[in-house]
Amino acid sequence: MQPPSRFKRPSSPVGKPARVIACLDPDRSAIAQVYAMRSVDFDAIKDSMARRKLDPDISLRLLPESGCLSYLEPVTYAPWWLHLVTWLPACVAVWLWTLPHTLLTATLILFGFVCVWPLLEYMMHRFFFHASVAWASSLPHPLQGCVNVIRLLSHTVHHAHPTDRKRIITPLPMSLAIAGLVFPVLFFLVRNAVAARALSVGIVLGFVYYDYVHYDLHLGADLGTWPSWIPSFIKEHFRILRRAHRNHHYATNGQQASFGVSEGFWDAVFHTQAKLMPLEEGSAAVK
Repeated sequence: MQPPSRFKRPSSPVGKPARVIACLDPDRSAIAQVYAMRSVDFDAIKDSMARRKLDPDISLRLLPESGCLSYLEPVTYAPWWLHLVTWLPACVAVWLWTLPHTLLTATLILFGFVCVWPLLEYMMHRFFFHASVAWASSLPHPLQGCVNVIRLLSHTVHHAHPTDRKRIITPLPMSLAIAGLVFPVLFFLVRNAVAARALSVGIVLGFVYYDYVHYDLHLGADLGTWPSWIPSFIKEHFRILRRAHRNHHYATNGQQASFGVSEGFWDAVFHTQAKLMPLEEGSAAVK
């Protein structure tokens, strides 16, 4: 017997794609749902799903529950320790065996970490992850469905269930896809293999830092329980980040602001800071 769905959505006639979807059924393949839609209101999905506040241990199903694709569902998950056994060892290996151990190398790594990654994080979050896909409505349905799926996998699945502990950390297939887009451009622009590798190590370290900060913003312990030896300015920094990111997820039109996750510098530069929510509107982790 099928377990009862955790919530319902309007059904469409069998075999006919619905016009609009504003919610996802977590018990059915999310990819199949958005692929079948002629018009997907991703903002409505994010708003309606996020406000339901599903249990962090419940994940939306992306792939069909039966068939060969069902075995790939675990690939869409990312446990908190994923980067500790993938990207961090890769950075250490590149640094140990392909880079000269010089001050210039260290400077380039630091530059990639402090300067290049935060700008990439902001630009991707604002102009790719939150880009409108209304232009795809004029495409033939198979192509439009593919656009819908890409948009779902890139970011909408996170906004639909922001506290899903299996998908706050970026899944490996997605991080590899991003690396496959970013690093060739980086090597083309820099034109120096050693310098490009050093910058790449810094960028990857920035990405790892971003992902763990992001995990803390959603599921971190109450700041009041942090060890006393952590400086108060660091706690205040994380308090501001948590409130701004919560605003990004839950406030009206919040998805049009606070695109910086691990820091807010570029939001200040481009005037996309969100008005901070009062503490009493936040979760326990914010306080």
